[in-house]
Amino acid sequence: MSSFKVLIVGGSVAGLTLALILERYNIDYMLLEKHDTIAPPLGAGIGLWAHGLRIMEQLGLYEKLASMGMPLDKLKTFAPGGRLLSDQPTVGDLSEEVFGYRMCFLDRQALLQTLYDSIGDKSRICTSSEVFKVETLDGRAVVATRSGAVYRGDIVVGADGVRSRIREEIWRIADVEDPSYPTAQLRKSITCTYKCLFGISQRPDGIPDDHGFKTFQEGRSYLYQSGPGGKLYWFLFIKNPEVTIHHSIPRYSAENTKDVVEKYAGDILLPGLTLGDLYKLRVNAVLVPVEEFVLSRCFYKRAVLIGDAFHKMNPLTGHGGNSAIESAAMLADLFKEALDRGDPLDDTTIQRLFSRLQTEREPRTKSLMQAAQMVQRLEALDTPFLKFLNFFVLSKLGPEVFLVKMAPSITPSHILRYMPLDGNKGRVAPDSQVRVNPGKRPTLATLCWATSMLIISFSSFVLARSSNFSQVANPGNLVSLEAYTSMMVVITNSLWVVESYRWGLLFSPLCSAIPFVLASIVFGRAIIIPMYFAIHIYATRDGSFYYPSPRGINVWISKSLPICFVTAEYQRRLGQLYQGPI
Repeated sequence: MSSFKVLIVGGSVAGLTLALILERYNIDYMLLEKHDTIAPPLGAGIGLWAHGLRIMEQLGLYEKLASMGMPLDKLKTFAPGGRLLSDQPTVGDLSEEVFGYRMCFLDRQALLQTLYDSIGDKSRICTSSEVFKVETLDGRAVVATRSGAVYRGDIVVGADGVRSRIREEIWRIADVEDPSYPTAQLRKSITCTYKCLFGISQRPDGIPDDHGFKTFQEGRSYLYQSGPGGKLYWFLFIKNPEVTIHHSIPRYSAENTKDVVEKYAGDILLPGLTLGDLYKLRVNAVLVPVEEFVLSRCFYKRAVLIGDAFHKMNPLTGHGGNSAIESAAMLADLFKEALDRGDPLDDTTIQRLFSRLQTEREPRTKSLMQAAQMVQRLEALDTPFLKFLNFFVLSKLGPEVFLVKMAPSITPSHILRYMPLDGNKGRVAPDSQVRVNPGKRPTLATLCWATSMLIISFSSFVLARSSNFSQVANPGNLVSLEAYTSMMVVITNSLWVVESYRWGLLFSPLCSAIPFVLASIVFGRAIIIPMYFAIHIYATRDGSFYYPSPRGINVWISKSLPICFVTAEYQRRLGQLYQGPI
């Protein structure tokens, strides 16, 4: 085992995942947890998506977690009053087909216990060890606990949750030592727009296994999912009157919880079930603020933050716990990479490693946080437009559309580089297993190509207005010309129609071929085709356009393209057959 030692503060999902990976990598560590037990009965359920389950499979825990949890196989959504909006009975099958895994729900406590049980040397896990102070970060990391114990290591990792003590200690020390450190900016980045009442209840009669449900209300939304052992995990998200920041974010009491339940007890979640009914069946329930942030600096000297201490997002989309697993995996890989190379782990090397973590994790988690914010606004019917979009557009789409749109949030995930992974299981491979990874096209390139198409379109317009063709050079070729024109019409229209079925263009102006077909009749194809290409170039600027791989278009749609070409060729040959003088 290396002499390099990591102090992990917090027995969270991120902390225990990091500890387990470090043990597998033969890297010395010590984990300090403030509670008396490593898996206290706190929190509700946790959902594991493909990016979290893939790392768990590398650690040999996937089968165990899958057997302990409950898959999300079917999903129903409801409007106010319990009116059914959508029924998606194939969401689990499609998730497994696309990503290789079904989303799995289980107790957060069960996940923590499984991680802990998988650690071989339990002497490295210290419970009842609440860290309250970081003594120094110069040369080494030294932390002190409330019991009076002092621990020393080469670095300290704050995996102690959204109200991280290590984060506050980093800011305290940086305020004294480095006036340029953006402490004030970091504090202001921690905001709260919603609060969440979450809990676990005994599952009411009539709710089967492997079912998930969502109910949308004005200013609030519900998420509830069947769990193992006859449980039901549930979440009520409520928009606050105003956005609060850092220390002004409220802490809620049991009395606040009671007030919320009384206010919304009559909400109909689905026919025959209200929030009041669910609350009466509760095993536990707690009201908490929903903090949202991604820190622009997650480290200082020899201290670094992972998990909710670094990035916190609305749990509605289920990416919080999975992101914590990813960050732990990446940090462990950075340590092993440096140690295997024999790099001296001095201050310069440590800063370089932490900067890489920041550079790779910040944009990814920020995009996940922003996506969760948008989903929350949509499901809480935040505006009349979002309400219309939810009820009359999105609820009519199949689950394959949403799964494909989720691909950019799952495939860029980190995979343990020094542990084996059985080949990709789904149609959409992780980015790390794709040789050529389409990324976001540079803005300048998009602008140049789109502008060139618009110039061609404008030139065609000017040429058409200024030219006057009064006769055909060889009237005998008129039939051939008409056949060629008909063929081009069929080919162009066919391409527009087929391309409109590409999932990546679903919410773009190219989602229908009809406007372009009509415009080409009125204004001419020489003008409209370049305009179409300009819009296409802009709409395909993001890497998400290329998901899922390799089938961006439904197979049955793609198969229709040769038929269209054959038809066009038949028309051309028919024109040649009847070619003759006019």
